[in-house]
Amino acid sequence: MLLIADSGSTKTDWVFTNASGDAPVFFKTKGLNPNVLDNETLSLILNDILLFIDDSTAVKEIFFYGAGCSSDANKLRLSTLLSQLFTYAQITVFGDIDGAVNAVKDHKPCIVAILGTGANSCFTDGENVFANDFSLGYILGDEGSGTYFGKRLLRDYFYKILPLELENSFKATYGLTRDELIEKVYRTPAPNEFIASYLPFFNQHIQHPYCNYFIDFGLTEFLKIYVLRFRDYQQLEVHFVGSVAQHFESILREACAKLEIKVGKIIASPIEGLLEYHIKH
Repeated sequence: MLLIADSGSTKTDWVFTNASGDAPVFFKTKGLNPNVLDNETLSLILNDILLFIDDSTAVKEIFFYGAGCSSDANKLRLSTLLSQLFTYAQITVFGDIDGAVNAVKDHKPCIVAILGTGANSCFTDGENVFANDFSLGYILGDEGSGTYFGKRLLRDYFYKILPLELENSFKATYGLTRDELIEKVYRTPAPNEFIASYLPFFNQHIQHPYCNYFIDFGLTEFLKIYVLRFRDYQQLEVHFVGSVAQHFESILREACAKLEIKVGKIIASPIEGLLEYHIKH
């Protein structure tokens, strides 16, 4: 049995398939970012896999692609924790940018960008990945990501500089207090996931000038930082992977057109592309 994971900070998409030709089974668990979760929390989430897989000994190969897994130390952490559940499996852990690249792979030079809870980008010559260690994470970077927009919304709401109609809508929808905000952001695991969970508010009010302006501003900032850094960006297709790219595809395409960026694929999740990639390989 082959098990593949694509993990962000918010959720992990999984798929497993076997050699008998049965249809692949897709399922989800919480995100598994080792930069923001300790080993105990990671283990608790990983145990949820066993709700979907009856016989863990049947899993012979695992490919895990994850946010926060670019360093050797974090790759080892995830590999060790997975090996405790799947004792007969060969396990390989990659960073999430590698998953994005393999999901859109067409063996041509291109730029691949992640726009989900977090943000990143890289260049690939069709086979190898370069300049993929660029992101500074949600505190210092991740421009254009779910956490970027969530921070903007939460800040403006509690500073009382949201337009009144949006302030009333936010209050009625979430009822979040300042004390609850401080607790969630500064005293609980995965604050980036919590912050990014407010992204749908922008989607629900996308016609409002405030929301439309900041989505356009944030996506343009992302493009200027993460795409224009590549010297030949105007000659290359840029593929986008992640929920933000999908939700705000029309605004993203307009921002790309203004900067003369060639848009390739825009997909919400790499998991189906990764399944196809690993079956072929």
